[in-house]
Amino acid sequence: MIKASSSEFYFDTLLLAHNLKGISIDKVYGSADQLYQQLFDKQLDAVSIWEPWGYKIDVAAHSNVTNLSLPGIYTLSFNLLAMKNTLTSDRKTAIAILQALKQAIDWMHKNPEKTQQRIALVLSIDEKQLEWSWQDYSFRLSLGNTLLTNLQLQGRWAIESQIVQGQLPDYRQLMADELLIAALQNEEIKP
Repeated sequence: MIKASSSEFYFDTLLLAHNLKGISIDKVYGSADQLYQQLFDKQLDAVSIWEPWGYKIDVAAHSNVTNLSLPGIYTLSFNLLAMKNTLTSDRKTAIAILQALKQAIDWMHKNPEKTQQRIALVLSIDEKQLEWSWQDYSFRLSLGNTLLTNLQLQGRWAIESQIVQGQLPDYRQLMADELLIAALQNEEIKP
């Protein structure tokens, strides 16, 4: 796995979910390329790795690959961040950005094939590779308990793993849901 990354967090979360946190495991750290090669050289029993490596392993394997994941155990999110003073001084722009994202996501849901074609083109990946993992993706504009729970879990893990020091922040104090609510309600943008 990649040290102190989402791949290690995911692996540790799987152990916890299966009540295996205390078992003896030799974690092997390396780059995605190294882990891929070590798996095929039979130097590793399993890897915790992100895409496109799961797809590459599945395609290159001469036998069936077993996916040890649990649906819903980990959610990767892309978060929009802004300074508080920006949100007050430029509310109009912040709402416009959120509304544009909502419009794009709505288009993606209505046009899944075109969406996959565009994404494959922009990312320079084979459409079959994208199709292989497409069901794992959920595109939505939201701010809720799932994000808060994920941030808290990752924060606790980082502290317990001694990746960071300090106390867990109160993430609720960092979230500004009023702009998202305004954007989702199609609030008219006023100067």
